[in-house]
Amino acid sequence: MSPASARPRVSGIMAARNTAPYVGAAIESALGQTYGNFELLVVDDASTDATAEIVAGYAERDVRVRLFRHAECRGPAASRNVVLREARGEWIAVLDSDDLWRPNRLELQLAVVDANPSVRLVTSEYRKMDVAGRTLETLPYTWPEWWLLWRLLFWNSIGGHSQVLFQREPALACSGYRSDFEFAEDYMLWVHLTRQGGVACVHEVLMDYRVHDESVSAQNRQSQRMQGERVSNEAISVLLGERWLPERLACLRDFWTGAFPAREDSLPHLARDLRLLERAFWRQHPRLATLANRLVLAVRIRRRWARYARHLQQSGRGRASVSAWRYAVI
Repeated sequence: MSPASARPRVSGIMAARNTAPYVGAAIESALGQTYGNFELLVVDDASTDATAEIVAGYAERDVRVRLFRHAECRGPAASRNVVLREARGEWIAVLDSDDLWRPNRLELQLAVVDANPSVRLVTSEYRKMDVAGRTLETLPYTWPEWWLLWRLLFWNSIGGHSQVLFQREPALACSGYRSDFEFAEDYMLWVHLTRQGGVACVHEVLMDYRVHDESVSAQNRQSQRMQGERVSNEAISVLLGERWLPERLACLRDFWTGAFPAREDSLPHLARDLRLLERAFWRQHPRLATLANRLVLAVRIRRRWARYARHLQQSGRGRASVSAWRYAVI
């Protein structure tokens, strides 16, 4: 790194624990970037395998790699916060220790933020792979910004983790990764960041996400789901400016995730809540509240009512189905 670029523009952050089979490849994918003005900060969270030694080897050979160590396991959220505070770059690029960046990941995402100064978070399409690197599926992001923000109210529509680039100062201002949401800490951070600025997406695969049984997500699916619901509840409550009962919020979320609300006798209340949420959403995002976007959302709400009506009809609940169809055509 030349003296003129002594302060990197981007800081890659990685929390690693017992990922010796993968961490070397993850670091190689960072060092192979077409954009060079970055650093990679790795915190070893008290690994009991060779993870720390592998990272130390890279740190000795490349000054861009910096290693931090925990004597005791502190968890992914606390570990990421350590390197988030130590980072020197304006932008933070996440890299989990078992994932891979595509070579042009930083170059393409920085081009997006250069063209859109209000953006605080950039995501991209990504590929899921198995432990051997074979493709499982590709996650395309063809949605516009407003639709990504709407979906983020109900679940982590950003998905993945290692494809996200976000601005450091706004992240620090909202305390970074929340340890009390250790299985949905990324979702919580995305919600906070998108309240402070825009979100953008590169419509190209920029990350390979490794799926394996030892991953945090695989081992904590139930906790991740429950904490994700808590984040969703908070996101909706902040948007509305008031706190609703969890049952009321769950009904909204079920409507959008396709789980279908459990009580069909509350359809008028659900319709009212959808209208309230829709209005609050456009008030929060006036820049995105174009006539075209508002019409698209209205159409998608009606399509979900139609799907709900068919579900009720197939379940033998004809009277409720008629009510749902009425909301689908209003």
